[in-house]
Amino acid sequence: QPDGAQQPSCQPRGMAPVACPFKALGLDVFASIAAIESAYRHLSRDCHPDKRPDDPGAKAAFQALTEAKETLLDPSRRAVAEKAARAAKSASVNRRRRDELERLEKEAEKEAERKLREFEQSAATTPPPQAPGYMMRPHGVP
Repeated sequence: QPDGAQQPSCQPRGMAPVACPFKALGLDVFASIAAIESAYRHLSRDCHPDKRPDDPGAKAAFQALTEAKETLLDPSRRAVAEKAARAAKSASVNRRRRDELERLEKEAEKEAERKLREFEQSAATTPPPQAPGYMMRPHGVP
């Protein structure tokens, strides 16, 4: 596995090429030029159309890998790809945070409802408290 690569594998059959060049090569946004070239060599060897003559998606997968490598080796195109990858990562983090917040809100709402039910049940079974300084007289005492 090349240095910096996460999951070097060929595109699954019938799948469209990955739009993110970092994902296409199994790299993160901090990948070095050497890691990009190494990942490309490793993946393109496995995905080359000559090695997969019966795979109709091999040519598209190989072209996607080549395009990803060229994008990441061009400084201006890489900057655009890094910005897009970071925006996607940020959106993913925000989505997870929002989901967690919604989960916590639902949990808090259920807990508040549980406490309210407990309070209502205890209020129904507990006699009301007496006012301070007020004592009830026993029956028959004037």
